[in-house]
Amino acid sequence: MADTIPLTQESLINYLKGKNIPAQMQPETGQIYFMYKSDTGDFPIFFRIYEKDTHLQILTFFPAQFDPPRFPTAGRLLCDLNNQIDLPGFGLDERMGVVFHRIMIPIFESQVPIRLIDLYMNALPALCDHFDKILKKVLNSNMSFEEYKKTQGKPA
Repeated sequence: MADTIPLTQESLINYLKGKNIPAQMQPETGQIYFMYKSDTGDFPIFFRIYEKDTHLQILTFFPAQFDPPRFPTAGRLLCDLNNQIDLPGFGLDERMGVVFHRIMIPIFESQVPIRLIDLYMNALPALCDHFDKILKKVLNSNMSFEEYKKTQGKPA
């Protein structure tokens, strides 16, 4: 098996489909997308080729929307989560009121290291399922950031 695949939409789609991931092209954005489905919801995931084929972005949107009064708490929570994990990339789109996770993979010689794609895909259950529960608990309730920090690491 090759260590890399060409940085093209077709090769990315074929690679993901080969892993039983129903990836397809989204005509409106020109991005590759699929839905990661879990018990907590459906997570839209987008692959986008950037910067004259020098970067691949993987963007995962979390299904819940949050109201503007919770944005300061969201910002503090997302900064804290980014500090705790090996793959930081949480952000908040205030215009849409949604949380996302974004990584940018540098690309050399127009080849994508498939190991990096596999690492991200293998991290999706923890990234989506675990962190979505934390986000919903803090951002859809009256729990303050300080209360979250006190309960961190304790069973829910």
